[in-house]
Amino acid sequence: GALDIEKMDVTALLALANQNENRITGKITSAVQLGGTPDNPSIALTGEITEGAIASYPVPELALDVALANRVLTITKFAGTQGDGSFSAVGTADFDGTANVDIAVSDIALGMLTRFAGVEEDVTGTTSLTLHIGGHTQNPEADLRMTAKNGGARGASFDELTGEAQLRSSIIHLNNLTVTKYIDGIAYAASAHGTLPLRALTAERSENLSAYEEINLTIALDNADLSLLPVFSDHVEWALGRTEGTLKLHGTLAAPRLDGTVRVTGGALKVKYLENPVTDMQIQIDALG
Repeated sequence: GALDIEKMDVTALLALANQNENRITGKITSAVQLGGTPDNPSIALTGEITEGAIASYPVPELALDVALANRVLTITKFAGTQGDGSFSAVGTADFDGTANVDIAVSDIALGMLTRFAGVEEDVTGTTSLTLHIGGHTQNPEADLRMTAKNGGARGASFDELTGEAQLRSSIIHLNNLTVTKYIDGIAYAASAHGTLPLRALTAERSENLSAYEEINLTIALDNADLSLLPVFSDHVEWALGRTEGTLKLHGTLAAPRLDGTVRVTGGALKVKYLENPVTDMQIQIDALG
């Protein structure tokens, strides 16, 4: 059958489809085609969402042309604006076969993506990225390239962030992630590369995994500054001082292990639960996992 809806609440529409999703809000006006069977339904939407928001970030207009038929999702158009930026998605995903979806983002709020992904901390800055999703839909592959600028989290800030990663066989291959901060015209950067198996990101603290299933990241700090530290730890209020060294991160997200050496010269650190900062730091830390 066919029907037209005008300014219907998106949350209510999704609830009719047994989808409890409160991260996307707005009013949808669309032509709707319904068909199929209860076991294999089909639906097509062609219209727009206005007065919307994604993860509480305003998205004033979002155009969509999407269809589900024979367990194949086809995205002909899914495009919107956020702030001074834009985002779009096109492609197909066969729930019994393969996926071929391309997502493009240009200068939208980085916090919209992190909050949508479930990160509770406030994150500032803007990001641009391209993401291709392929492979089998039940075991997808992904290729991501992203940049971010003028960002921050937990009271710390960075000027630039670049990253490139692939997902293959349930393992994230982080080719490079570099965070850069300029201090008095000098660029300080910390970088990481390695592998993050999805199993290691979800394992319980008490679980023992094989070496293949564990995180294997190299973190380079030879041209970094402690001012980047609050981005990675919510216990640090502020920090400063040049660092040198390399760390190896192993284990799981719940039970990480570190190996390596970090040297800090002339540093200062303010831990949130201490009244006074630690200053004039001359430290060498040997981390043994």
